[in-house]
Amino acid sequence: MRTLVTTITLFFATGLLFAASPAHARPKKSRKRDARSQVVLEGTIRVVRSIDGGYPQLTDQRAKRYLLVGTYRAELRRLSGHGVKVWGMFVKKRLMFPTLKVRRYVITNSGGGRKPVVGRLRAVGKRKLRLVHKDGTYVVQAKRPLARRMRQRNGCKVWVAGEVRGKTVHAYKFGWLSCKKQRPIKPPKSAP
Repeated sequence: MRTLVTTITLFFATGLLFAASPAHARPKKSRKRDARSQVVLEGTIRVVRSIDGGYPQLTDQRAKRYLLVGTYRAELRRLSGHGVKVWGMFVKKRLMFPTLKVRRYVITNSGGGRKPVVGRLRAVGKRKLRLVHKDGTYVVQAKRPLARRMRQRNGCKVWVAGEVRGKTVHAYKFGWLSCKKQRPIKPPKSAP
């Protein structure tokens, strides 16, 4: 009798554990995408060329590809090769790919496994650079050639990769995302 009770108890306990495990949980209803539902995707950006400047394309960890459209399209085109996380809604397919209208995004990796700091670049005086970020202002320190190039993007929204110590970013690379005034960049002076 005792063996029978032990066996039945083990049977029910195993059944409860088996039923509660995520691998054997009930399948989700439909995977059909609702165009009005919020979606979060993470992956790497590549640019798919087309007649109107190209579309940023996100490839996720499962190698599934999505076209990205919306107000951030131009900024996302400049992030080719970067890791990003995007929030948005599915819209009608373009170029035979599922298409996501991006509401916001975050750069997760700018190469080297580091997450860059994003903000508006401000030149203060002849030598100082500041990055106005949503969490405050950072002082940007960079070697002279990089600092010179960064100064040319004064007032632009940029990403800066480097070591962050307190409120100082020791930059080793940067890229621009958008500028209020599109102005040509002066070519570097050639050495004699």
